[in-house]
Amino acid sequence: RTRGSDPGERFMGAGVLTSSEGPWFVPQKLPTMFVVEPPSSCVLLMAILVALASAARGTRELGIYGGDRATTEDYPFAAILCSRMYSGDWCDAICTASLVSPGVVMTAAHCFNDFMGLFELDNNFQGREAYERRVLSSYRVIFGENASGPHLTSKAVGVKKIVVAEPFSFEEGSSSWDVALVFLEDCNDEVEPIQMLSTSSSAESGPTWQQTPWSEVKILGWGDSEDFCVSPYRMMDYHDPLQVMSYNVTSCDDLAWCEEEGNCDEQKAMCLVTTNVASCGGDSGGPVFAELSAAGGEEALRVVEAFSGAAGGVSSRGRGGRFVQVGILSGGEILPLENHAGDPGTGEEGFRDEATAALVPAYEDWLRKYIQTDECLEKAGMTVDDLFLDLD
Repeated sequence: RTRGSDPGERFMGAGVLTSSEGPWFVPQKLPTMFVVEPPSSCVLLMAILVALASAARGTRELGIYGGDRATTEDYPFAAILCSRMYSGDWCDAICTASLVSPGVVMTAAHCFNDFMGLFELDNNFQGREAYERRVLSSYRVIFGENASGPHLTSKAVGVKKIVVAEPFSFEEGSSSWDVALVFLEDCNDEVEPIQMLSTSSSAESGPTWQQTPWSEVKILGWGDSEDFCVSPYRMMDYHDPLQVMSYNVTSCDDLAWCEEEGNCDEQKAMCLVTTNVASCGGDSGGPVFAELSAAGGEEALRVVEAFSGAAGGVSSRGRGGRFVQVGILSGGEILPLENHAGDPGTGEEGFRDEATAALVPAYEDWLRKYIQTDECLEKAGMTVDDLFLDLD
């Protein structure tokens, strides 16, 4: 999870600890056992600090890396995007997703980097039907599971269409337009989709992260929970539990990755920070969301009333109605605390996780264009307007 020499390596597909001697990468699709070269003394020191920080957390579960255990009963909209490319009978979790329409899950575009051609086709498969069939047959979606695996392909939901945001560029390593929609072969009528944040702001510049009323958001995922997420050394790669963790929303000026011009567009991305916990490989595409009751004061009441139907909004049909999705987890960088942007040194041991996410309201028109074609909407008695929540 770093910018690295290849911008594409910054996406959540790789785990890394950044040191003065360069980043250590962990591959996205990890074998059962892997070995890295002996780390430098700097990296060894960070590994020790990470272990101390982990021990100091006491009762906190190791997950995401250092997150809290969660269940799909609490977050029923959470979904696993899995690949059957390497084992037809078993579907390997590769990314996290969220149900945003009865027949559609949303995830990150870069999750489909096994098929780089997707990023060049602009969703036009005319004359490339065989390629599209190959792509669609390679992926499945899983609901209701509290661990990333093992999962039989036969138990997962098939995919009938994948739409990748046309402007997305894998090579740039940016969170801008890192958005994809996966249309399901079967409607999910047992789970209420999480509503997506909308904005009708009159600002000519469009929506920005500053327009969201939350200073803290949560991230959900089945990503790597092992220590190699933040420090490189030999370790078994086990299946991972569903985890949730909190991030502070911040200005992108606070992130080291954003110091380079063009890396972070606050009209299309949101920037997040936390310490001594980190999202990792497999969390890509996961929902960045807020609890409606956390907006504060009268504004929070208006939000809750709108969602519950008291103010003419859509009635909540399940426990997922407590949340609204504001972003889609894209990339990140793990830095020693003394090295992070804007802090000359706090004296704390451990690391800082700097993450970026695609800002959902920035893509509302694009999302509506494709999601309105979801045949499951009409079957559920819903319209595309029901899928968005406008704080204004």
